[in-house]
Amino acid sequence: MRRPEMLGRLSHGERPAVLGAACIAVVAAATACTAPAAATSPVAATRAATRVLMVMGASANEPAPASTRTIAGMVRDAIASDDAVLDIAVDGPAGPVAHTPVDLVLRRGTQVEHDADRRARLTADLLASVGHTLATTAGSSGQVDTLGLLAHVARSPGSVTAVVFSSGLQSVGPLAIEAPGVGWDQVGTQKVVDAVVAQHLLPDLRGKTVVFSGIGDVAGLQPPLPDSVRVRLVNHWLGLCRAAGGDCRADQEPLPPTAPASTVPAPVVDVPALPPLDVARGDPIELPSAALFGPDSAALLPSASAVLATFARVLPADVRVRLDGRTATVPPADSARRFSLARAQACADALVAAGFPGDRITVRGLGYDAPLVADLDAGGRLVPDAAARNRSVTLTVTTNGGQP
Repeated sequence: MRRPEMLGRLSHGERPAVLGAACIAVVAAATACTAPAAATSPVAATRAATRVLMVMGASANEPAPASTRTIAGMVRDAIASDDAVLDIAVDGPAGPVAHTPVDLVLRRGTQVEHDADRRARLTADLLASVGHTLATTAGSSGQVDTLGLLAHVARSPGSVTAVVFSSGLQSVGPLAIEAPGVGWDQVGTQKVVDAVVAQHLLPDLRGKTVVFSGIGDVAGLQPPLPDSVRVRLVNHWLGLCRAAGGDCRADQEPLPPTAPASTVPAPVVDVPALPPLDVARGDPIELPSAALFGPDSAALLPSASAVLATFARVLPADVRVRLDGRTATVPPADSARRFSLARAQACADALVAAGFPGDRITVRGLGYDAPLVADLDAGGRLVPDAAARNRSVTLTVTTNGGQP
């Protein structure tokens, strides 16, 4: 059964698991000892070692975790300290499951290895072993739960440097991308961060260093994210992580497109994208605001400007275009009309900039006066999917005889 919704308040224990045999064999050779059990690790028992934590979702819709240059550098620095341990945890149905800690101290017998050539070989072996383990690890939760991974980091005692491998496409709990109050229109905004803080949904990450890897990287059935949406998603998780008190940054190196090891189906999250602009059909074309604009902005994204420019160049000379801007039902009505007009006008400006005559374009800002669909439930609350559809600019093409 999946963990409760209030992920930031969890304190459940974790089941021990075992690393792959190949990793254990290499680590044993590098440290000249067998891999210790989690409860009796001599590293943890005798000293406060430098701790590196890698926690991952490794779902069927995410590329296999990989050791990027940044991550390999972190592990290499930890090895060089002669006082470090690596913890790995993988998401499961009840939350992240901890693997046996790996002693990163290079040894000859029971003593720290000091010979430079031998240290170089042992370091390379350890890095290769860690990379193999990451590439072959399979999550079993059937969800993408980035917030749950952060909660695991928060529960780790003491000062920890953690790598969180996740696409960031949260599919479960109150921070799911498609949950009420989130949605692509709001992802990456301070409004979401403030609401999450007010609801006490974040774990306590004070004293933790968090490096996100793979945010926006997808595999399996999950559609790819446009660059603008990926940037928004990175900002979303950095904002939440920092609001939780963590020292947080994102690894800018994308994960290689390696097939995931997991075969447990995971939900597919809808990604905002512009539909094909088909002049021949003549039907109104709904352009979702999340694919046109940044959150709370009437400035067109570069990707949207390029699509509209291409469309303008193929429009026949004898047509007219009407652009109707709409918003979700969020008062005040006058502000909604002005905002929707500004967004529709931005689309018109892009068409004109690409050569389509401005006197053949009609622009209207409807706000929520004429919604495409009803977006309030019986209690007056926004219905997320319907609200997202209403946040749009509708483009209608007519011939001279039609009424734009």
